[in-house]
Amino acid sequence: MRPTKDLEEFVDAVGAISHYFGNERNLERAERFAKVLPIERMHGAFDGDRIVGGAGAFPFQLTVPGGPIACAGVTVVGVLPTHRRRGVLTAMMRTQLEDIRDRGEPIAALWASEEVIYRRFGYGLASFAGEIELASVYSSLRQAPSPARAPV
Repeated sequence: MRPTKDLEEFVDAVGAISHYFGNERNLERAERFAKVLPIERMHGAFDGDRIVGGAGAFPFQLTVPGGPIACAGVTVVGVLPTHRRRGVLTAMMRTQLEDIRDRGEPIAALWASEEVIYRRFGYGLASFAGEIELASVYSSLRQAPSPARAPV
């Protein structure tokens, strides 16, 4: 387990989770993603030269009583199906949490699709609902779909 060192490793480490969503390896998309998730904040789990897992942590600020603090926003955590149930996730999460601590970030936050997986790493349910405000300059409505055609 170690941080990725270049875009090639980064795209493979992210791929450990993104393939579950039907995404294919895409260097251009990875390069855009690396602008918000720095390459050195994406950890890869290696089996020889092959990356078989990944876990990233966005650099965030979290406002708590008393003011903002540094926070690691844990994201894109995944292990390839060929390497599940072998301790890869446990080793990867331990390495990532040690890195977060070493960076001086006192808290790590995770928005998980399956929160029960991450309890053993110290994460827990914080809310049943959330709200996000996004400036309109950073968003747009999706193009309207073409009119539906009647079944033949």
